[in-house]
Amino acid sequence: MALGVKAVATMAGSPKTETDELVDATELDPSRHPPRTTEVTLARGAVLGRYIVLEHLGGGGMGVVYVAYDPELDRRVVLKLLRFDGGDAARVAQGRARLFREAQAMARLSHPNVISVFDVGRLEDQVFIAMELVKGMTLSQWVKAETRSLREILDRFRQAGTGLAAAHAAGLVHRDFKPDNVLVGDDGRVRVLDFGLARAASLDAEEPPSPEALSPGQSPLETTITRTGALLGTPGYMAPEQIDGRATDARTDQFAFSIAFYEALYGERPFIGDGWEAVAGRVKQGLVKAAPRGSEVPAWLRAVLLRGLSPRADDRWPSMDALLAALARDPARARRRWLGVAALLAVLAVGGFAYQHAGAERSQICRGADARLAAEWNPTRREQLHAGFIGTNKPFAETTWSAFAGAVDRYAAAWVKQRTEACEATQVRGEQSTLALDLRMGCYDQRLREVGALLRVYALPDGDTVARAPEAAEHLPTLDRCADVSALSATLPPPADAPTRARVEALRTDDAETVAQLEAGRYVLALARAQTATITARALGYAPLTAQVLLTLGRAYYSLGQYANAIQQFWESSWAADAGRADEEKVTAWVWLSYVTVSSLAKPEEAALYAGTAEAALARLGEHPTLEGDLRVNRCLLLTRLKEYADALGACDQGLVLRARAPGPETSLYGEALQARGDVLTKLGRLPEALADHRHALAIYNQLFGPVHPKVAIAQQYVALVLYTQGDLRGALAGFEAVLAMRLQLLVPDHPQIAITYANIASTLWDLGRHAEAVPHYERAIAIREKHFGPAYGKLFEPLVGIAQYRVESGQPKEALVLLERALAIGERDKLDASDLVDARFAMAQALWRTSNGVGRARAKQLAEAARAAATTQLAPTIASWLAHPN
Repeated sequence: MALGVKAVATMAGSPKTETDELVDATELDPSRHPPRTTEVTLARGAVLGRYIVLEHLGGGGMGVVYVAYDPELDRRVVLKLLRFDGGDAARVAQGRARLFREAQAMARLSHPNVISVFDVGRLEDQVFIAMELVKGMTLSQWVKAETRSLREILDRFRQAGTGLAAAHAAGLVHRDFKPDNVLVGDDGRVRVLDFGLARAASLDAEEPPSPEALSPGQSPLETTITRTGALLGTPGYMAPEQIDGRATDARTDQFAFSIAFYEALYGERPFIGDGWEAVAGRVKQGLVKAAPRGSEVPAWLRAVLLRGLSPRADDRWPSMDALLAALARDPARARRRWLGVAALLAVLAVGGFAYQHAGAERSQICRGADARLAAEWNPTRREQLHAGFIGTNKPFAETTWSAFAGAVDRYAAAWVKQRTEACEATQVRGEQSTLALDLRMGCYDQRLREVGALLRVYALPDGDTVARAPEAAEHLPTLDRCADVSALSATLPPPADAPTRARVEALRTDDAETVAQLEAGRYVLALARAQTATITARALGYAPLTAQVLLTLGRAYYSLGQYANAIQQFWESSWAADAGRADEEKVTAWVWLSYVTVSSLAKPEEAALYAGTAEAALARLGEHPTLEGDLRVNRCLLLTRLKEYADALGACDQGLVLRARAPGPETSLYGEALQARGDVLTKLGRLPEALADHRHALAIYNQLFGPVHPKVAIAQQYVALVLYTQGDLRGALAGFEAVLAMRLQLLVPDHPQIAITYANIASTLWDLGRHAEAVPHYERAIAIREKHFGPAYGKLFEPLVGIAQYRVESGQPKEALVLLERALAIGERDKLDASDLVDARFAMAQALWRTSNGVGRARAKQLAEAARAAATTQLAPTIASWLAHPN
């Protein structure tokens, strides 16, 4: 586990410059900003939540579809607005809530063959979902586009079936599977969509559909039936139970899948009739049309589909997985495989190679790690992921791909080596018990599942995920713990019964993918997945697993700025870890408690208590460089907040030594530790050393991410801040301008981080005496912040004062007064120190003196006296001189 602790710098002696951490994560949470449009039909440029509408794609009975832009993650998405009409108010509200829950359920499902849902929200009487934008065509269009071979059709439907099976495993039933609800991407990958409209597998039966429920003006067999917002299906692909309004389950999807597959193979559907009622009658009786003459569809494949088309659900395949397994048992392919095996055996017999020596047998037993790894990380997947990274068109895509792939390569090589050595310790050298081998193999298998989860998440990259890729690979769990048999054996053993144990392993795999989604920045999706996993884990009752998923849930809440919820989950995780003797999870929970409390809640004293508990738990756990490094850097952060700089520096030094061991000296985590130490050195006034640390971090990020990347921009900003503090204003200005150039490439023009950079450039220009040039930068910072956070936002204070000072200088005191009244109201509301109000009060005194007399001038002198009392030794004489001769 790696926290990725941010260094939070408040530069001594530079009150006008800002760091990125001054923008609270909660202020960027889109849930805090309601939709700014209530139109049912959205025009180009309309805003829905954080999404900007680009293009209307179409619509139907269920709603309207748009292409939109997500400025927060810099990607194009599909927005689908799901309309809910009809019925009394209570039923409408109930149905709308159900659709919202179903769309949330879809967002929890992450699979290569299922369309990705990024977000869920509401617009008046509609639920909207934001989904990935896929270049390609529907499966029905793909089938008709040109003559397709049996192998091609089989491949596409296997992919679609795999997506359905994944949904069923997550408890979802599609209920409207058809070729138009399947996309074939230009990359050949199939995605099933519209699961956001599906019903949970446990829902009860509904009333049967009637012809009156059909949409007017369309073929009744092709129209999606809805009633009171409930999706009932498309008649041409309905199973008997769906037609009758009985309960549906995964076998209902299997029936629709078999119809669609049959249609693609034969060019016609299995059930024919004159109108919907005639077709429905044949469906209920199982009267499948005879195969067309001359059909090349093999008998075994027809038999598989006919079972899937059984009118009784119990007579169909037990599951989609079983149907897919049947599709994989091509008899002709099996015969070819057997002939190949027979030929190989003959060669082996002739060569006399029969594994005659027991030692050779044992050695060969331990040679399977490469093959297991290849199931997750192989040349084909590598090429696909590389193409996905480059396809984002981000300036840092190639560099981050190299860093990501290199990190995975190193991890994979270590995994193969360590797993093989673990096997040989028992099977070849006899140095280790079978029980110890089982514990270690279980650990290595879990680590491989975590690698697979990371790679699956990055199969669908976008600009934001690609930016995070090297760090996500760095954060793969350490392999060293898999060699610690005493720690592995100390944890509560898995459940004894095989079914429960299998569910525990499945949930561990699911949690690994949720963690990967978190590392990729998909926080809303990760939260939904983690909430579901927590419910399941608690029901299973295996405490170490509960501790693990609660950690993930806490991280998801933290990432979305919900700090109180995060802390509650970390507490509960520590309790579950204690019950399950899961020491690693226990230490991790306490480290997170300490980190969140100091970094986000600014409670360093409380954080120190949590850190002490983490230290004690770590002593019991034993050597763990990754966790210990996190703890030391975290302690550096909280001691900095407590202004205990000497001790903070010692903690940072320890953290750097540990992070040089794990994950290594050329990693993002090591760079963050350098930045934390650079901040402490700045507080201690050791600016040349601080500058060296920040420049070292910048060099690491340049190597990992390339010259244009968000992390590089932050590192460059730290360097510029130290230069500013040293008094090297020209160097600082060049640095801030480099940051601005990067951010204008990486972010939308009105992103809050760009406002920080404008404000820093303005402050530096002001101190260089270039006041007129500073004003436009202050104005840009104000415009962005007002748009995002409103006219009373605290970070408007400095820019308002800067512009007002210029207005006073340039003979515009009335304009200055308006700005200063607003700035002082913000400052007094936020209880700024008197020293922070000096510039504002002195500028207000000057503006009042020039625009008024009597009472106004008396107030001007009071403001100037207050400013002089709190002013620095450099500024106080200037104010005193003005008081002696006001002008």
